[in-house]
Amino acid sequence: HAREIFIQHALVLGDARWHAPFWQHNQAQIAAIQAQEAKVRRHDLLIDDSQRYDWYDARIPADIADTRQLEHWLRQTEQANRLHYTSNDLRTSAPDPNANDYPDHLLLHGTQLPLQYKFSPGEPQDGVSVKIPLSLLPQLSQGQADWLIPGLIQTKLTAMLKGLPKPLRRECVPLANTVRDSLARMQPEARPLHQTFAAALRQTRQLHIPEDAWQPHTLEPYLHLRICVMDGTRKLAASRDLADLQHRYAQATSAITLHNPPPLQQRGLRDWSCGPLPEHITIRQDGHQLRAYPALADEGDSVAVRCLTSAEQAAELHQQGLIRLLLLRQSRRIRDLRRNAPDTRTSWRYNQLPTTTDIPAESLPLTEQLIRQATIQAFLTEKDPTLIRNATQFNACHEQGKANLYPAYQQLHTIVRDSLAQHQQIHQTLSQRTQANQQTTVTDVQEQLHRLLYASFVQHTPVTQLLHYPRYLQAITQRLTRLRTGGRARDQQQMQAMADVQQRWQQRITQQPADPRLAQIHWQLEELRVSLFAQQLGTPYPISVRRIEKTWQQLGL
Repeated sequence: HAREIFIQHALVLGDARWHAPFWQHNQAQIAAIQAQEAKVRRHDLLIDDSQRYDWYDARIPADIADTRQLEHWLRQTEQANRLHYTSNDLRTSAPDPNANDYPDHLLLHGTQLPLQYKFSPGEPQDGVSVKIPLSLLPQLSQGQADWLIPGLIQTKLTAMLKGLPKPLRRECVPLANTVRDSLARMQPEARPLHQTFAAALRQTRQLHIPEDAWQPHTLEPYLHLRICVMDGTRKLAASRDLADLQHRYAQATSAITLHNPPPLQQRGLRDWSCGPLPEHITIRQDGHQLRAYPALADEGDSVAVRCLTSAEQAAELHQQGLIRLLLLRQSRRIRDLRRNAPDTRTSWRYNQLPTTTDIPAESLPLTEQLIRQATIQAFLTEKDPTLIRNATQFNACHEQGKANLYPAYQQLHTIVRDSLAQHQQIHQTLSQRTQANQQTTVTDVQEQLHRLLYASFVQHTPVTQLLHYPRYLQAITQRLTRLRTGGRARDQQQMQAMADVQQRWQQRITQQPADPRLAQIHWQLEELRVSLFAQQLGTPYPISVRRIEKTWQQLGL
């Protein structure tokens, strides 16, 4: 009986403290199999306690019943490894998991980020965790985090379908076949997984899943990658919400100074006197290999070359740097433009515009906003600024656009001046609309005006859309004129026609103000208003509620 207790508690359950080589070896073997169980989230790879008892019982002599006797026997026996487990001794007949489905590292631009697996439902660490240095946090895309690991992607996609509203879920039955067929058309992308999945469903099932129908919060926590942000060996934060982490540490990551390679260490540039800038480079910093994105950076009276960890931030910075170089090239003309600044009345009207919570109130003076937008219109409207990467391309851009700068400024100056005057007139007209039966129209127009004209609207509105402002405001004026002459019923009818898509867009833009797809829908809605309320003004392309709905689906919204 003492021998049974000894084998069960000392060897199987590990209650004794051992330093013997066989014990260290066996614990390592068990830990390796348990690690695989954590990956596949099953407890059927390691043999149970009774089978391990039988294994020891068959190998240990019948007269050994304590630690001292066993250690003495091991020293005497010629078979020193007789009590060493092999992996086959410990494994059940369950099939081994595919190692490629459960990797030990997440590869991010050449850097291997360690993955940790834990099978402990209900605990914060349950699932897959990745340790990522703070400097690499901006480079982890939402799609890469969403994809998780190959071994869990089918489970995750199935759970995503189960979380859909019943009418949509019914269209995906049988779920296993839908996931299999969709996965065959999917690859990890930078965009969120639900967008990639929705695109595959449109191809395989001709089914449109509205973006707000997905319910990621209903998924089990282990189906979301747990991201541990590290500063050296110190853990700064852990979360399954990548967007929140990137927003929380945006200032810290943007402040990280990357060690630019010597050819890129440039400051005080007043022309493109630096060499060509690659789209990205690989550098090693703080023991990590990371991808860096070189960009021109506006420094006021000159330009520098900086490397950033975020491609999106680099693209935005590079455009501002290009604008500064173009302004420096055109310094004499810019001085002339500043002499043609907006008059006092226009500036006063601009300063009366309300602020908006989505866009910072801080902005350039109105004249500088006009000059920058004119520069974009003259030089960059038909070009992708991120593709201008060397002096030859920059010189060609300058030569092609320099003759357009002054006309572009004059056009925008006139548009902004007239738009602000129209804005004031419309507000005066709205203030006279006191009838209760016109209040819905008044409110609708006020909200439209607030979306179009707000503090800093000149610099934050795409220049291609600023050109349409006179037509948008003229459409509002004609709408109010018809309302005054008895067109209320018609106006209400047109409002009702666009109410659904307008409300859906308004709800979504509140949740995702920075989504460029919603910006595209915004300008289509403005064109729809022209078509509905002032059709004689015309639109640059055919527009209708049905066409917007189609665009909505094509964009995956």
